[in-house]
Amino acid sequence: MVHDAYMEEETQFEVKEVQEVKFNELENKIFFKEKDRVRPFPEHYEDRDSGKITYFQKDKYFQSIQGELNISGIGDKIDRIEIVSDLYDAGECAVLSEDAKLSITIRVRSFKMGINKGGYIHEYDEAKNREFCEVLAHELVHARDSVSVHSKYGNEEYKSIRGHRIANFAWAILGEYSACRVVSERFRTFDTNLQIKISTAETSISNQLFRGEGWSTPIQSLYDLNYVIATRVAHADVSEAESRYLKTTKENEKAFIASMRNLFNTYYNCQPLNKAQYEKLGNDMIIEFLTKILKLSHTSATSYIPRFL
Repeated sequence: MVHDAYMEEETQFEVKEVQEVKFNELENKIFFKEKDRVRPFPEHYEDRDSGKITYFQKDKYFQSIQGELNISGIGDKIDRIEIVSDLYDAGECAVLSEDAKLSITIRVRSFKMGINKGGYIHEYDEAKNREFCEVLAHELVHARDSVSVHSKYGNEEYKSIRGHRIANFAWAILGEYSACRVVSERFRTFDTNLQIKISTAETSISNQLFRGEGWSTPIQSLYDLNYVIATRVAHADVSEAESRYLKTTKENEKAFIASMRNLFNTYYNCQPLNKAQYEKLGNDMIIEFLTKILKLSHTSATSYIPRFL
């Protein structure tokens, strides 16, 4: 029994050593940013009134980060992970192509890690950590898409996709569908406040194409709409709760959403795509909107595609 206890202690020590080595590697990759400045992670927060001290469980979050990087399979491709106090969205993935190499930065809003603006720290709990993992996993899917395309087709093809307005539009929409689907399948969560507002896009794009009015562009208006549709279609595909996520009473809207769903499912299984495939997907999304929502003929719709460039 003494021998067993000794071996157990020795094993625990070895595990701790391995974790410390991994966390040391993460220390060089993970940064806390507040007001665009890199700062040390807060260690604790003391309530002025009660005197209660809440400690930031950094090791637990770092362990989760290491786990997500391992699951993604591209942990070695991620250059930086920034935990940002004033990030607008829950997370984002920034990819730069420099000297034929990708530079990838993942950003997550610090609130998802239990850190509020001003240094307030929430009590650690597993549910909060899980939310953080979901956001990080979502952004890592976006990163993996970039890595996959770059690895298969090369730097020039990758840059041509990102530099072409319609191909890049398709890249962003299919990427959002993919990330939402992967995360929903894994975490079984389907929460979103986004609402499909086809009538808003219909008005905006009609004004932009036919009257030359509006502050936005046709491609931006269609992006805003299809981003929401991609999210809700992914949730519907995984949860099979179509009535909840894809509800509409208008037949033309049902037909348009169904056509987007078909495109997402078709191209999702063909990834990674090349530029020609992304451009075709983008053109198809535009034509489906113009024919099903704006009621243009296919020939007329095709003639309007240059207006989306």
